Amino acid sequence: MKSLHIIDHFCLGGAQRIVKGIIDVIPSAQLLPLHKKGGDHKQFSVPAHRYLSKPTNNLLLQLFHLLQVPHQIRKNQIQIIHCHLHYSWMFGLWLFFVLRSKTDLTLFFHEHDSILLTRWYYPFLVRWLNRYGRFIAVSKFIQDRINACGVPIEKVHLVRNYVDLSCFQPAEREAGAVFGIESRWLENRKRIGFAGRLVGYKGWRTVLDLAGRLPEACFLVAGDGTDAPTVAREIRQRGLQERVFLLGYISNMDVFYHQVDVLIIPSIREAFGLVQLEAQACGVPVVIFDSEAAQEIHGDQSSILVPQGDVEMLAGKVQALLEQSDLYAKYVEKGLANARLYDLDDYSEQLNHIYQAALKP
Repeated sequence: MKSLHIIDHFCLGGAQRIVKGIIDVIPSAQLLPLHKKGGDHKQFSVPAHRYLSKPTNNLLLQLFHLLQVPHQIRKNQIQIIHCHLHYSWMFGLWLFFVLRSKTDLTLFFHEHDSILLTRWYYPFLVRWLNRYGRFIAVSKFIQDRINACGVPIEKVHLVRNYVDLSCFQPAEREAGAVFGIESRWLENRKRIGFAGRLVGYKGWRTVLDLAGRLPEACFLVAGDGTDAPTVAREIRQRGLQERVFLLGYISNMDVFYHQVDVLIIPSIREAFGLVQLEAQACGVPVVIFDSEAAQEIHGDQSSILVPQGDVEMLAGKVQALLEQSDLYAKYVEKGLANARLYDLDDYSEQLNHIYQAALKP
C-alpha cells in the first residue's frame, strides 16, 4: 500500500511537522510539496528518495514537474493520495480527474486548520469534495464542522495529531544568550512563550496586552505571518522592545520550549492545539483561551483554561503559576501525562487502518 502526501510547501509549520512524522514512520509513503518558499525559509529535512518530485524555486520548472506527477503515480503504483492543506486538496482532485480512467486512486482531504471554517463557501467546497474522496479531521471539533456541512459521518475520519516524544521532552535550560537575545534582557526574568502564526485570530495582540500587565516578565514569540510588521510596530509604540522578542520561524522548537517557563495560547479558535502538546511534552505548563478544540485535548485538566478574551484572568493565572511552585509542578506533571497520550506510532497505526479500510472493495 503506497501513499503520496501532497502539501502546499514543506517549510516549518504545524501541518508540515505532522507530514514529516508520517514520512519518517511509514516507509512506503512519498512526499510532494507543491512549491518551495524562497528567502530564508527553512524546510524540514527528509531523504531525497522520499520525494515523488522535489520542489524548485523556478516556477516554470516546478510547473513542468507537477505536470509529470500523474505519470509518476502510475509508475510508482501509488494507491492513496493524501492531501494536506487546501491548495493540495485542489491538486489532488486534479490528479483524480486525470487518472480516474487509468488507475484506481483513493483520495483523502486532511483538514489541519480552522482558518476556512467560517468562510461562506466552505460547506459547498467540502460537499463537492465529498463526491470524490474522504476527509481526515484533526479534532472532534473539526469533524463535527465537516459533518455539519453535509458530509456523512462515515466519510470523516478522526485522527488527532501526535507529538514526537523522541524530540519533545524535558531538558535543562542552557544559560546565556538564546535566539540572538542578549542574556542581560533575560536574566532574573520569568519567560512567557507564544508560538504560532502572527495573524489576528492567533491572538498576538493579547500577548502585548499581557506584557503590559506583567511588567516583570519577558515574552518570547516564535513564528511569522502577515501581521509581523504590525506586531513589531506595536511593540515599539508600547515601549516593549526590551521585554517582547520576535524570534521569527524557529526550526528547533524543542529548544524554544525549553527556554520558556509558561506557554500561552490566546487564539480565538484552533483546530488542534499542537503547540500545547509539544510544550507539555517538554515540561512547560500551558494557559489557553477556552475553546472546543482546547477542551478536547485538555485531558485530566492538564492545562489552565481561561474564558475567551479575558486578559486580566489570563494574567492572573500566569502570575499564579510563576509564583506558586507547587501549582507549577502540578501542571508540569499533568502536562507530561497528557502529551504521552498522543504517540506517533499510534497515529501511524490509525492512518494505516483507515487506508486499508478505504482500499477494501
